[in-house]
Amino acid sequence: MLTRAEDIEFAQRNHDPFSMHQITLPASTTMQILPLSADPPEHADYRALINRFFAPKVIRDMEGEIRELAVSLIEGFKERGRCEFMSDFAMKFPITIFMRLVNLPLTDLDDLLEWTEASVFSGTRNISRGI
Repeated sequence: MLTRAEDIEFAQRNHDPFSMHQITLPASTTMQILPLSADPPEHADYRALINRFFAPKVIRDMEGEIRELAVSLIEGFKERGRCEFMSDFAMKFPITIFMRLVNLPLTDLDDLLEWTEASVFSGTRNISRGI
């Protein structure tokens, strides 16, 4: 597992021998997350399909909405005087932004969180519930 930024960047730029086909912990062949689990040149085809959602102008135009989301999540645990950062903020924040970018209904957030967790951790761990 790579933890230093320069090592991660090197591995991402050198797909051979650092293939992205196995990105789950522990390794699993049950689910592929595209475009993450695709190596070049296949990766570029998938990225071409989704790049328009992540263009700088699109993100810039969402700045106020993104700030409101961050404040709303923080307000949700502020009175407790503490939070479980992963489940209270880190898991919800990026997925909610992604769902808004691609026009998915926020009512599907809990399902998407479960699917994301299952795909990344192969069902061996449950981060969003602190297990």
